[in-house]
Amino acid sequence: MTPAACVDRWRTRHRLFFTLLQSITVSVSCAAYITGAAQREHLARAARLSSATAVAMRFAADFDEGLYALSVRPAMTPPQVRTGFSGAQTRDHDRLVRLLHTLPEHVDRAARRSATYTELLDALEGVYRAHVHVCSRFGGDTAPSLRMDVEEPDSSESGVQRVEHFARLRVNPLRQDIEWPARSPTSTPTCGRRTTSPCWRNTTGR
Repeated sequence: MTPAACVDRWRTRHRLFFTLLQSITVSVSCAAYITGAAQREHLARAARLSSATAVAMRFAADFDEGLYALSVRPAMTPPQVRTGFSGAQTRDHDRLVRLLHTLPEHVDRAARRSATYTELLDALEGVYRAHVHVCSRFGGDTAPSLRMDVEEPDSSESGVQRVEHFARLRVNPLRQDIEWPARSPTSTPTCGRRTTSPCWRNTTGR
């Protein structure tokens, strides 16, 4: 594979990744507004989309390690992009993280104990494992991420360690079987405002 082909694969598969990310956001947002079987259906869809997201991420990195440093990493540094570029800085990513943080408040206890909910959390962990795989493949097991390199130049933490930290921070609390504040199925998730079509509104934060 040529350097140009590596950059093209990296970019196009990440576009797929972010399209799937938006779809997960829609499914999780819908699940927050309803209960019962319909809620579990949206959670199951979010789980399937999360599994697909992990595959897209691994596929994006399916090329020779040496070509990453030669062609892909330079494409993610100035002047091509802003300093400290990171996919975590996108509004789509931020919105999904916020939705997942409040999800247990909107999922009834029975659903949180269901296989569907467990499958969603397992799939989300799979996304982080895919991120760790990609990061490790291209030196992130010892080196910091692009963002860390700029914002935390003195940090001794590697990119992989940072991803693993966020995986624990964001997924582990969702597994806790505790009593969350009760909400009606029509109440508004903290990440959005209610409209006549809440599931489909403003899913990208724009």
